[in-house]
Amino acid sequence: MKKAIFLIIFLLFFILTGCVSKIFRANNDSNEKINNVKQENKIIDTDNDGLTDQEEVYYGTDIKNPDSDNDGYADGEEVKKGFNPSGEGKLNIQQSHVVSYGPYDTLWEFYLENKTWGFRYNNQDNEKKSHNFIIINGKKYGEYWSIYDLKISDNNWGFEYFKDIESVQNNLYLVNIKDKIYGPYNFVTGLTINNNNFGFVYTNDNKTQYVNINDIIYGPYDDVEIGSLGLNITGNEFAFIYKKNDKIYINYNGKQFGPYNSANIHYGMGIEYVENDKHYILIKGKEFGPFEQLISQNINNINNFLFIYKSGDRYFININYNEFGPYQYIGPSSLSDNNWCFSYTKNDKYYIKIKNNEFGPYDSVGNCMVTDNDFAYIFSKDDKIYFTISGKQYGPYEKIRQNSGNLYIKNNNWYFIFVKEDRRYISINGREYGPYERINPALSDKRWGFQYRDNGKTYFNINNEIFGPYDKNDYFSLFLSDYNWGFRYEENGKNYINIGNQ
Repeated sequence: MKKAIFLIIFLLFFILTGCVSKIFRANNDSNEKINNVKQENKIIDTDNDGLTDQEEVYYGTDIKNPDSDNDGYADGEEVKKGFNPSGEGKLNIQQSHVVSYGPYDTLWEFYLENKTWGFRYNNQDNEKKSHNFIIINGKKYGEYWSIYDLKISDNNWGFEYFKDIESVQNNLYLVNIKDKIYGPYNFVTGLTINNNNFGFVYTNDNKTQYVNINDIIYGPYDDVEIGSLGLNITGNEFAFIYKKNDKIYINYNGKQFGPYNSANIHYGMGIEYVENDKHYILIKGKEFGPFEQLISQNINNINNFLFIYKSGDRYFININYNEFGPYQYIGPSSLSDNNWCFSYTKNDKYYIKIKNNEFGPYDSVGNCMVTDNDFAYIFSKDDKIYFTISGKQYGPYEKIRQNSGNLYIKNNNWYFIFVKEDRRYISINGREYGPYERINPALSDKRWGFQYRDNGKTYFNINNEIFGPYDKNDYFSLFLSDYNWGFRYEENGKNYINIGNQ
């Protein structure tokens, strides 16, 4: 009996120790597998700032700098406490909502301004017949026989169109202004949309012309001159040039000026005219002149203005009734609500004047820009090129793209484009991107982005969110506002539009 009990105890001990051994082996195997998984999925934090490299891309921070905005706090610490790791203020990151439109055979105009966006397209059926449509803020208009002159502004939009083949045969033009239909007319031109204002020129007899400004009709006239911008409507002002009895006149806010030998209306409501070979400029109803030659002008929607004129071989600039000069030459200028700048040459040296401050001398100067609180300009010295924003200098660079798009600033964002070894780079708010084959940037107060080409493919970077690759695209296709963004792209011979918001 004792032997039997001993044998049973021995067998139970053997079984239990074997199970425990298996359990320990199983746990060891499991731990080994977990450790292997951790090794395979190793989290990379290059600069040890508490953000993974993937998170750095998401928040737009520098993976090689633990304090991307140099404010004394690590990027990870700022994110954990709800602060912006790449600038001032609280963290406010939301995922983009993107809606795609297409495919289309042909895309024509595409515009986006603040809360309003729209584009025109057509598709062909099996009989190669074109079908024309417009989409505005997601609403589809059409099918029409043909569509002309789509215009978009902040809270307004409009387009001209022929409804069907009978409309074409009988010259019956229609105009749609924010779902209000005007017409039919024998001819329509010069459609202009600006905020809540609109205007267009029409005729019903192919002889006399009329102008409709916000449902007030002006005319009849022998001819109404339409510039590249259409009628000039800015804020609460409008102006257009017309002919009557072979004389040239200007209608400014319903008041007639003239007759003149010639006249021209500039963007921003500067009206230039000529009398007895002398030049004059009319700004907000006040006349300046006479001048031998008017060079350029800039007027904003508040009360600020500037214009440049020439007397003999000297240049002068008038800014809000204050005259500066004489100079050998006056170059690029910029104007905001409360700030201004211009570049000039004196004694063969180049200078930048920004309100009450003067910078220079330099060997040469590129364009300058101002906002109410910031300024930026490009200059060269000792065969090197530099970029300056709010007094901080960047450079030297070998080359900077020399056109109006190489430098831009808004209230909260800025960029400039430069070249190294024939490759293009862009610096946005102090952070460099590149190299690329081609760059087309866009900017708003709260958002930045750029379209770029790399290895023959097109991409879009919008606040560090990358879209692409897409087929090669030579269009300037990216539009940004504080409320929406959008871009057009091509794939397999078809056209598409992406609209997003954040």
